[in-house]
Amino acid sequence: MIRSILFYTITLLFISYSGTAQNPDMMLNAHPYDTERYAEFRGAAYLWDEPVLVTLISVNQDPMMNVLGNYNMAEGDFEVYKDKTFVVINKLEFPKIIFTDPDGQVTTLISIAHPKLNFGYCIQHHQEENFMILELWKKMKSTRKVETPGKTEHLNNLKNSRKYFILKNGKLISIKLGRKKITKEFGHKKEIKEFIKSNDLEVKKVKDAVVLLQYINEQGWIK
Repeated sequence: MIRSILFYTITLLFISYSGTAQNPDMMLNAHPYDTERYAEFRGAAYLWDEPVLVTLISVNQDPMMNVLGNYNMAEGDFEVYKDKTFVVINKLEFPKIIFTDPDGQVTTLISIAHPKLNFGYCIQHHQEENFMILELWKKMKSTRKVETPGKTEHLNNLKNSRKYFILKNGKLISIKLGRKKITKEFGHKKEIKEFIKSNDLEVKKVKDAVVLLQYINEQGWIK
């Protein structure tokens, strides 16, 4: 459950790169935002604790800047907010979303047309020509029955489901984090072990796994 939703008092400026006026259709058919939407669930449904200002990149590569929104990992929807309403954007019309935090850290969400990646957006951890490292992060709804004397309770949870992929030359490769798992997939155990040691990597951490996978790709070991 999102900890709190603070609706900013500023007006959203849906401004394109060319400086044209805001899109008047963006908030058509908006729905009232219910802050108690996931109150019955344990766990966070959203990627960020509060809505953030992002840039939406259209299928034509036109940016819409300063859009207030949040990624709903339980539904696979990116929600755009204005006042106390929201709309779900079409991931085919806006296949990329970029957020830059105050420290300059960039998070990029992208939608990929692939059967294994048909749920919402992926987090793009790395991109270069014909090579990407992606994370598909879902919040799976589950119910657990708890028996107590004279009473049965049903506890609702939002469970993490995180899967990692390499997309190279249109080929999608599922990977698991960890040195043994990555060497099992790509081989070259000796070289990988030496690279991990010399770079002091903890491969179960996403940022370290990305460094290792970049190295493996540079060596030509990902076909």
